[in-house]
Amino acid sequence: MKKNNLLLYTIILAVASLFFSCKKDNVVVSISLTTQPASAKVYAGDPVTIAGTASTTGKFRLIQMVSNPLDGTAPVLLTEGSVTSCANKSGTVNFSRIVTKLTKSTIIKVGVVDQTGQISTTDFAVTILQNNTTAAVTAISFYSATTGGNIADIGETVTARGVVWGTATKPTIALATKTSDGTGVGSFVSSLTNLFFGQDYFVRSYSVTNKGVLYGNELTFTTLTPNIPTPVVPNGTFELPVISGFVMNPKPNVWSFYGGGGQQRNGSAFGAAAAPEGVQTGLFQGDSEASQTFTFTAQNLALSFMAAQRGTQKQTIDILFDDVVIGSFQPTSSVWAKYATKTFTATAGDHKLTIKGTNTFGGDNSAFVDDLKLLLRN
Repeated sequence: MKKNNLLLYTIILAVASLFFSCKKDNVVVSISLTTQPASAKVYAGDPVTIAGTASTTGKFRLIQMVSNPLDGTAPVLLTEGSVTSCANKSGTVNFSRIVTKLTKSTIIKVGVVDQTGQISTTDFAVTILQNNTTAAVTAISFYSATTGGNIADIGETVTARGVVWGTATKPTIALATKTSDGTGVGSFVSSLTNLFFGQDYFVRSYSVTNKGVLYGNELTFTTLTPNIPTPVVPNGTFELPVISGFVMNPKPNVWSFYGGGGQQRNGSAFGAAAAPEGVQTGLFQGDSEASQTFTFTAQNLALSFMAAQRGTQKQTIDILFDDVVIGSFQPTSSVWAKYATKTFTATAGDHKLTIKGTNTFGGDNSAFVDDLKLLLRN
């Protein structure tokens, strides 16, 4: 306490020159905070608003805010919280200041000072919250990995926790790809399953409290790529036959098309975004279909592909293996996105793969498909 008062008096001397134009009169001052409660819980660097009133019997002089870290380190003058004034009359002076860049839990002494050195102070407590952390990713295989995290205690009840992962940065719990690893603070271990081999992933821990969702730091990892060959989807990028514009029901060339099925090339009248692979894509307008039969080895597989809608239209795409639906998808927009079917089992031999536009919404709604790949699954 003596050290804090000494700092306040040092500050007073340092700012004495600010008062040379103020009439020197004796002022009785008191201070109260309108920011209630007189405390805040924030993460390091978050802004903290401190507001209050200073009641004076004479002219208002100065407000200073001094941070007294709870770890015992030296007090620090918060210059961004300082207010200087030569009020023209006595009464109540309102103030509101935003303090940022606090990195330690602290007691902020908010002080009103006049030119004679009279001081009135009140305290504002700031608790710097710890962030959640994400554990290092280990045991990375073709289809799984192990991670976890540590949930910090911020004084709120943690009703859910786990990790969430995706193929794009900053995954959120809106994704289905997340774990549920109990409740409460502290460390936990998570198992990530049903991953694709050779895929880059982003992962971070999360916790849910009545203040919302808090995420930990983000990590990246890549699943292993097996040496076991997988079947290649013949003409999986629809580059054959070479066309200009678009063609509905082209003559069979690996794929056999029916109904509103066909192919389109970059720049066609359908206005599709540039093909993610090559310069041509599959086209599925209304009731439509493309199928082919090729040779498989005995494996558990999934089919991945890129798909997009035509403009704001809506078309649903079904994927069939030997005429059994293994996935039904409605592309979310005209921007290409990656999709994948559930795992299916292929016996050794020839099997039929079919892509079907279901025309669920009627009319000439269209979607585009490209870059079909078979993925080895466990």
